[in-house]
Amino acid sequence: MNGGEGPGPARGPAGGPAASRAALTPLEAANVLLRHWRLVVGVPLALAFVVGLVGLLRPREYTSGASFMPNQGSSNNSALAGIAAQFGVNIGAQAGNSPEFYADLLNSHDLLRSAVLSRYASSRGGAAAADSGAASSTGWRDLVQIWEVSAGDSARSVEKAITLLGRRMTVGVRSQTGVVEVAVHTRDPSLSRQITSRLIDLVNTFNLETRQSQAGAQRKFIEGRLQVSRRQLLQSEDSLQAFLEHNRSYQNSPELQFEESRLQRHVDLRQQVYTSLAQSYEQARIDEVRTTPVITVVDPPELPARPDRRHLFLYVGIALVLGGIVGIVLAFAASYLERAREMDPGEFDEFKAGWRSMLADVRGLARRLRRRRGGA
Repeated sequence: MNGGEGPGPARGPAGGPAASRAALTPLEAANVLLRHWRLVVGVPLALAFVVGLVGLLRPREYTSGASFMPNQGSSNNSALAGIAAQFGVNIGAQAGNSPEFYADLLNSHDLLRSAVLSRYASSRGGAAAADSGAASSTGWRDLVQIWEVSAGDSARSVEKAITLLGRRMTVGVRSQTGVVEVAVHTRDPSLSRQITSRLIDLVNTFNLETRQSQAGAQRKFIEGRLQVSRRQLLQSEDSLQAFLEHNRSYQNSPELQFEESRLQRHVDLRQQVYTSLAQSYEQARIDEVRTTPVITVVDPPELPARPDRRHLFLYVGIALVLGGIVGIVLAFAASYLERAREMDPGEFDEFKAGWRSMLADVRGLARRLRRRRGGA
């Protein structure tokens, strides 16, 4: 035994104390944050500064909105559908009159394509030229030309403009009232109003064409049934007339009275069907040429007087919170690397070498990609 000497403190592989704890105490965590206060404070401030600067430099946008309510279908359509159902034909009394249908219609590819290819009054150079005072010429151009969309060929450019328009518009339905709302935001207030107005016109045009086409199909169907009903009515009337001519004293015979009542009921039934078909036929002819709108515009699109809110304070606050979290994580990562370097310098040097090798490989890959892109 060594005289009175107790066992020395246990040593780790690199001579460090083995009593180092894996979990930090609150005081040690505070010391880490204080030693790396530049990361804890600088990262959120830098991120908030970048977010605020990007928000300030981003061009202002203007939103123009409108709302409309679909008109309910006429009662004649329901009556006509009932008549057609008696003959086993379904012609559809209500062809898409729900507000949800109009919301889907506004987001449909064909309607957006028509809106993109429509021409709008726009200044060449856009809002940026107007803000800077640069000379600009006003002309009628479609959205592919106004937004300067380029995707190789005209078809792909149109598809790209359709996608861009879909992102710049919002469509909603008020569940309680059934009012459909549509809004478009662009950098030009006049263009936003024009696009919104054009979308409303396209919806109304679609409705008119659909209603006229449906009325034309209904007219053709009713016209054929009307001719058949007229022949059946004439046949029933001829049968009743022939009976009365051959049985002038049918009142004296119960059997003949029953036969006369049966023939008369047949004539009355044919008369009712013929009258209903004749009324529906005239209504279908009117609907086929009617051009009155089938939607009621509640709020027409107006020229926005003020640009949209940027929500800078909200975004800067979120950037501060996220930046603070990143700064704290970086501070503890830096503290861990410092401890690792003190406890095991060899392993730390190996980590540094691997890190530098990875960065060199990434730079080499980036150079090869740039050369390949330049050669193409």
